Amino acid sequence: MQRSLPNLGLVALLLGSLLVGCTTTSQTGNLLRAQSNLRRGDAEDALAIANFVLGGPPANAEIGAQASLIKGLSLEALGREQEAACVYQFIQERYSDTPSGAQARGRALHLSVSCEN
Repeated sequence: MQRSLPNLGLVALLLGSLLVGCTTTSQTGNLLRAQSNLRRGDAEDALAIANFVLGGPPANAEIGAQASLIKGLSLEALGREQEAACVYQFIQERYSDTPSGAQARGRALHLSVSCEN
């Protein structure tokens, strides 16, 4: 009786899929925690979490857009409006077709500064 070895390409594909799924779940959990912290008034921690998520490649465009939006909202809450304006501009350029892109456009309109100032 001959044993067959598993198809290594299939094994690699399955492991890659698992890793992406874990990354998405982890990043989503971090973003939920950041949103909760921001609602509670802990903008510093929300900013740290958003920067952590953005420190690696986001699992998908919506996670990147959401992490960037939380970063902008956190900067805005900390009184760092010009930095927030630049983040909102980045979101509008990179993620214009996402819900976060639309929200960034609205937030940018409420600021008294722009990214260029």
